[in-house]
Amino acid sequence: ALRWRIFIPQPKGDPGFAGAGRTLSRALAAPARLTCEGARLSDLKALTRRLLKDDAPVLTFSLHSTTLTLGASPYAQDEASLGKALKTCRDYFRYFSEELGGEFIALDKLADLYGIEDAPQHSLNRTLSGAA
Repeated sequence: ALRWRIFIPQPKGDPGFAGAGRTLSRALAAPARLTCEGARLSDLKALTRRLLKDDAPVLTFSLHSTTLTLGASPYAQDEASLGKALKTCRDYFRYFSEELGGEFIALDKLADLYGIEDAPQHSLNRTLSGAA
């Protein structure tokens, strides 16, 4: 099966996907990663459905630690934007677990899932469920 990938140039502007809809169609402006950084919950759900339809075995929700630190990033400039980021995380995690039946696993359990015995151990062995 032939698959196409389209890479869209990202002009300088507001962080994340804010404002992208003004210059590109909604379909092309949807986020390409699962994150609370400037993405709408509806876009995250659509991306998740697409990834599941494509049989992606693991979905990774990512963000920068500064996104959850008031005043440390464009995504947490004030209490309202920090609250919005936290709400997006909470709502997405609820959707993923309750509506889709998704499970959160620690990084070290990912190696077990794939049967990799000699996986390196890192300090990244935290669960996503603690972030919700």
